[in-house]
Amino acid sequence: MLKRLTPQEKKRLSYERDHIRQPEYPKAFRKTWPFVKAQAKRYERHKVRQTLAFAAECGSEDQKADLALEPVRPERAKKRCEVIPLGQDLAYRPLKESKAHALDLL
Repeated sequence: MLKRLTPQEKKRLSYERDHIRQPEYPKAFRKTWPFVKAQAKRYERHKVRQTLAFAAECGSEDQKADLALEPVRPERAKKRCEVIPLGQDLAYRPLKESKAHALDLL
């Protein structure tokens, strides 16, 4: 049977398990993401063109049939950013805010 957790234990577990994504440049994602997706699609089209060119050069029907059985799988565009545990981010926030406030005073 499961042990009942106190609210404090639940909060501690939440801080350990939950996470946030921390990109290097948070606002730049909306501009770079379409470029990353287009690049992945371009790579897939390039692989298809290479396969078709190779199939056209091949003389035997067996090799062409083998090429038709191997699909070209697109590579998924990946969202690259740092994953930070929630507890670590909450511990670091006051420091970030004090630095931002110090810069405002300058």
